[in-house]
Amino acid sequence: MVVSSAKLFFSVASGVLSLTWILTNVELVPVELPLADDPKSYESHNERIGHNGNVDLLPMKMQQSDDPFSTDLKDKTLIYSDFNFESKMCGFLKCFFLSKQDDSFGYLLGPTRLYQESIKTFAFAKRMEEEDSIDQPLLTPPALVPLSQSMSLKIGTIKFKDQYFEPDEVVVSKVRAIKNEPVVSGCNIANGKTSEKLKKRLPQYIEKSSNPTIFLANFLRSMAATKKTIMKNTCLFLDMQVMVDNLGYVHHIDLDRCFQFGNKKVPEDQIEVCMNSLTYLEILAKDLAGKEEKRRNTSLR
Repeated sequence: MVVSSAKLFFSVASGVLSLTWILTNVELVPVELPLADDPKSYESHNERIGHNGNVDLLPMKMQQSDDPFSTDLKDKTLIYSDFNFESKMCGFLKCFFLSKQDDSFGYLLGPTRLYQESIKTFAFAKRMEEEDSIDQPLLTPPALVPLSQSMSLKIGTIKFKDQYFEPDEVVVSKVRAIKNEPVVSGCNIANGKTSEKLKKRLPQYIEKSSNPTIFLANFLRSMAATKKTIMKNTCLFLDMQVMVDNLGYVHHIDLDRCFQFGNKKVPEDQIEVCMNSLTYLEILAKDLAGKEEKRRNTSLR
């Protein structure tokens, strides 16, 4: 079957960088997908955790547990003993450390000025999980944890502490580690977070997949949830970014961007370009999965 798909081109007119979608013919091989309501039809995923764009947060009941962030734990600094310091990864304001005892999760550290924002982000992320079935890595509400001078030196450089952190306290959240060779994909040309890396990685994911049809089902279901939630919460188009793994799952990251730009509105054309980009990724995945299934079936004859 031949259908039209879209390719993305860049052009400059009147000093403004613009995006142009040009339709091209792509041969798609039909793929029979598992039923969406049959969970057994989908590949297991060990890491999976079961308008105006402004976010209207609903009150949430925070459950107490034996988690390191329980308020009844007197010495929260005990969490530092679980840090795998060799795994440190830092962005502009936050750093991530894998757990020493279980590398399926880790800890996200940030300055105390992000505490209230982090509380809102956690509630927002959990609401998105419940309402739209999206994957996101936040596991616990944020906690304020004392930070000694010696520990600050162990965590990072002097620059890391002096520029970004208050002297004696940090915000810490427990987060799920995103595994299975994830790649960042987004719609932000200015900072390089585009879908180009994912376009190059999709053929590898599908070729190496034990079942391309199941990979495609995972990907399409995750993309449908992604489209639904970002159209409901258009603040997510601001610095839009997700991570996609080699099982086809889409993980939503850096959700705090919804609280970092005030009431900034996202232009309609920016929303349209981003949604078109996501649609093209779906078309590309269908094409690649169909061809790979056809290749495998042919080789068995």
